Amino acid sequence: MGRLEQQVAERAASLRSVAMEGSLLYRRRLVESSSVIVADFYRSTTGAHIIFDVQSEGALKSFKQLFTRIAEEREETVRLREVEWIVFSDNLGEIVLRLARGRTLPEGSLRVVSRRDAPAVCEWIRDAEGWLECCELVGGLVGPGHQYLNRGPRDGAEVELSFLERDIRERWELLNRSRAK
Repeated sequence: MGRLEQQVAERAASLRSVAMEGSLLYRRRLVESSSVIVADFYRSTTGAHIIFDVQSEGALKSFKQLFTRIAEEREETVRLREVEWIVFSDNLGEIVLRLARGRTLPEGSLRVVSRRDAPAVCEWIRDAEGWLECCELVGGLVGPGHQYLNRGPRDGAEVELSFLERDIRERWELLNRSRAK
């Protein structure tokens, strides 16, 4: 882990120790930190959507390295809820990233496996080449903008990474989005 990634991880860990998860102060401080990625889930008329809101180059690099570790088969399964620099909105219970080894992936490699009235639990399966593709897509973000990391609704849900596109108020709204939407 490089110096920048270690600083991002240490800052995120210190923010988590501010208060119990779920408290207003804790959530506000997470949103204000550029080292933390906010993950959200919502459904629309076009299908299910996952958004990762990234506000710093360090956090973006950490996200890319996560995909790289899976693509290089150093990790086979990653539970994003356990990643200290990602915080989930109330709409999202978990996202599990998995490496598919030696099998053909069907369309719909991202499955939402929870009930509609509960926080979404998602499983995203790609082969090594697919995770490398995610690395390349993330690496293409050099300024404000967004990138779609999969084939959208054909994969079961659209995955969007937004880089430097939201201000603190918008991040706060994203984190606290009502499950009713």
